[in-house]
Amino acid sequence: MESITADTASNKPVIIKVNTQTYGLDAVDPHLSLLEFLRESVHLTGTKQGCGTGDCGACTVIVAIGEAPNESRFAINSCITPALALSGKQVITVEGIGSDQALHPVQQAMVDANASQCGFCTPGFVMSLVDFTANQKVPEARERGDLIATIGGNLCRCTGYRPIVEAGLIACSTSSNADLAHLAISPEESRLLAKSKSTEGYIKVDSEAALIGELNDSQQGSRLILAGGTDAWIEITSRLLRYDTIIDISDVASLKRIDALDGVLSIGAGATLSQLSSLFSSKDQRCEAMVELLSRFGSKQIRNRATIGGNICSASPIGDLIPALLVLEAKLVLAGANGQRILDIEDFIEGYRKTSLAKDEYLSKVSLCVPDSWHSFAFRKLSKRYEDDISSVSIAIFLLHDDVRIKEIRIALGGVGETALRVYGVEKMMRGGRFIDIDWGAIADALDATISPISDVRASADYRLNMAHVSIKEIVEQFFLRSSGA
Repeated sequence: MESITADTASNKPVIIKVNTQTYGLDAVDPHLSLLEFLRESVHLTGTKQGCGTGDCGACTVIVAIGEAPNESRFAINSCITPALALSGKQVITVEGIGSDQALHPVQQAMVDANASQCGFCTPGFVMSLVDFTANQKVPEARERGDLIATIGGNLCRCTGYRPIVEAGLIACSTSSNADLAHLAISPEESRLLAKSKSTEGYIKVDSEAALIGELNDSQQGSRLILAGGTDAWIEITSRLLRYDTIIDISDVASLKRIDALDGVLSIGAGATLSQLSSLFSSKDQRCEAMVELLSRFGSKQIRNRATIGGNICSASPIGDLIPALLVLEAKLVLAGANGQRILDIEDFIEGYRKTSLAKDEYLSKVSLCVPDSWHSFAFRKLSKRYEDDISSVSIAIFLLHDDVRIKEIRIALGGVGETALRVYGVEKMMRGGRFIDIDWGAIADALDATISPISDVRASADYRLNMAHVSIKEIVEQFFLRSSGA
């Protein structure tokens, strides 16, 4: 590996900028994580190996794309990001944010607030706070809750969080995007990075046509289609899975598009959870329940890479988006060389981590009808930790009523079987009836006959069953209490 210029770029298939240095690489192990690349190849050891699963935030770095200063920069977990996913991009680490003359204002604030003890987690906190303070238009107006949310994916075992939050508040009034001006990508560097290519075993495609071409290549053997990789990459780092070919679709612009037309919301499978959070925070599609769901979906670092398509295609029984999409009756558009086919999400998921996706197909988009009011949708997640944790049980409900009678109801549960599922029998018992006439004992019996939770480290089967009973009743009650103004 060497630092390169435009004159030598054409000889190197992989080009990555790390802080202020641009590197050209002839070959990279397709299964190498960004964390390993930074520590072992570039020898920048400020980025720490903690959990290795995206839970602790010690490995947080910032990714920059293109020359735009703000919107193209975001924090990620380097431990579950492929090194080659950053081909053609810039990685900013804790070593690069300061200058020879001074610490970055966030670093200085951490010193002034005595916010570090053993120091192992400190670089991750620093990078999360740098990402936060550099991307706020009016940083001094930020509130304590915003800071707590931004470090929700970072864990500290020594000091507690009070001095870290204090340091963040100090940094909000002293830090800005200008503090990273020395790391800006110049037009020449942007052109240089754009020349980065795929390498053996790791193919980056930039269009759906190119993706179809790769899927039709019968010589590829075992393959992984990867967008964010926040789930799939854990299988590589923890279980040491290996693939003959990894196809990276994270740069396919059409898969990131979100369109709303004639009451139908079309979401590209590559849209990140951060994009979805922005969508459901917007004036046109404001949905408090969906914003709450997404705010508890991993950490900010996870949401910046995780995609709606990845969550669906993992077919996990605790994939939090799946119950929500089940009650919203989402349809999935699958694409391939032979055209498209459309499936209900329920028909797409065939079993535990099993889908109906053919070998030469990919999930292109998710389509759903926009409700007349997003107040008809509710979601509840039960987990050991409020933030950045996997669900023990999740419950999604779509309900229409006239203040007295239930006109329409759909209920889906996650974490209570091999797949997330609709409970049609329970829905039938409640649909058309008056709220005050619901026989909750009979509802509990119907649930017991429908779902089959297991006991594991997150929760017992009894807990999951009881929480399904209690949560459905409470959510339905809240719909009617809200309409009555109580």
